[in-house]
Amino acid sequence: MLITRKCGIMLVVACSLASSALTCPTTVHADSNTITEAQQQQLRQALKKSHANAIILVNGKRANQPMVISNQIKQKGKRAKAIDPDRLFPIASFQKSMTGIAVEQLLHEKKLFLTTSLAMYCPNVRTAKQIRVQQLITHTSGLADSNDMAHKNWHKQSNLMDYTQHNYDLTGKPNQWHYANVNYGFLAIIIGKVSHQSYYSYMKKNVLQPYHLKAKFYSQVTDKKKQITPSIDISYQKDPHEKGHPWRYLGREVATEYGAGDIMCSPNDYWRFVNRALLSQPTRLIRYEHYAAGNDTPYYAGLYIHPHEIHTNASYDGYSATMYSDWIHHKTIMVFSNNLSHKQMRSLAPVVYRIYYGSNHKGGFAY
Repeated sequence: MLITRKCGIMLVVACSLASSALTCPTTVHADSNTITEAQQQQLRQALKKSHANAIILVNGKRANQPMVISNQIKQKGKRAKAIDPDRLFPIASFQKSMTGIAVEQLLHEKKLFLTTSLAMYCPNVRTAKQIRVQQLITHTSGLADSNDMAHKNWHKQSNLMDYTQHNYDLTGKPNQWHYANVNYGFLAIIIGKVSHQSYYSYMKKNVLQPYHLKAKFYSQVTDKKKQITPSIDISYQKDPHEKGHPWRYLGREVATEYGAGDIMCSPNDYWRFVNRALLSQPTRLIRYEHYAAGNDTPYYAGLYIHPHEIHTNASYDGYSATMYSDWIHHKTIMVFSNNLSHKQMRSLAPVVYRIYYGSNHKGGFAY
């Protein structure tokens, strides 16, 4: 039985708005065999039509392990290497949902509040006194990204933090929706200062390890060529200084997304994260719905939110991904590609959504 928004808010009160130690009734599970042979074939055809070198993760017959549907394109007459669901992938903005969990933990422990001012931790930021944690986590701070490509791929967190505190502009429209990675960069800085440890240390101890994720921060990957899924696109050659140096190019992109896209995580690990940290925590998602509802764009803690559904996108040059999940029925579908642009994935995503959930499904996202 679906939970209405009114009942959802009542549940939040009953179970405590900030609760992460959840004791409320669990959600209803759909039949474990959630996808038909016809749907599988339609998904394969959708990947093929989009010329996507990609994999789809979707609920299969085994409850704790997704089914993998893949498509390989041809380059110079040979099939491009398939994406390995257990190999590290630059998950870009998918990381925001992980940073969101860290913020939620600190809120639950009352070490941080949605009303906390950015000025407490980053006083030199213009308009910091008018910006609250709630505005950062919902992209309504009035901040914008200044650059999406750093001039260097730093490895020290101190450099990344310093860059974050200068890599912003003002939109002139506080309290209005404007997606900006820098919002989550400031949240990462706050997480570090509130917890009295580095953001990386806090995330490893309180998010990555508890959910058994083998994810690593980009600067901590020792052999990028072997460990990270390579892009088969040549977009990095747009910068003549980086021709032949795709990892340095990716590192410069990552440097602009401290706390917002500098984690490398396998598709299977992100699947586990979504299922364990989000879908199995109904009161957490009810809270997310509550705080997203009043915004022009319903977004909170790294996720776009419709009643009973969550969605997110991710993109770097040469990489893109998308995720949809119906958390009432535990039905999730994810796509990871190493050759589609953000725009191309945005075109593929609704097609995949309709195939899996059906054209009459109540949800659907325009973003």
